[in-house]
Amino acid sequence: MRYFLAEDSGAVTTDFVVLTAAIVGFGLAAFAIVSDGVNSSSNAVADDLAAIEPGENVAFLSPLELLQRNATAMNDTQIANAYSRRLDADEFSDGRLRNNHRRWSNIAADPGHANHARSADMVAINAAALAERGLEPHSGY
Repeated sequence: MRYFLAEDSGAVTTDFVVLTAAIVGFGLAAFAIVSDGVNSSSNAVADDLAAIEPGENVAFLSPLELLQRNATAMNDTQIANAYSRRLDADEFSDGRLRNNHRRWSNIAADPGHANHARSADMVAINAAALAERGLEPHSGY
């Protein structure tokens, strides 16, 4: 009996069994804690999807899609082209984008301007591009 109690070669297997059981236990505990949040999130997504009308082509709207939905004078293709051009830093530098936003804001403030109807769309396009690029518009105009 004394030899059996002094022998420790089987203890490694016992340690692994206990360690594995502890890991499985922690995993189950974490699953129990997280599962309620996952269920509520998945239910919220299901509710949002159920609210979409059949045939309505909406995903989570990008800035471009929001611009196209709220357009007043420009069509979707014109808005997409203008927005993508403004996101291209090679075509529109930061300064040029800010100046373009200021120019269209001034046109929007002048109801007699020839491009006044288009100006609201262009201000929104430039503002969305400024936000996407992390820029602030010029101040004081």
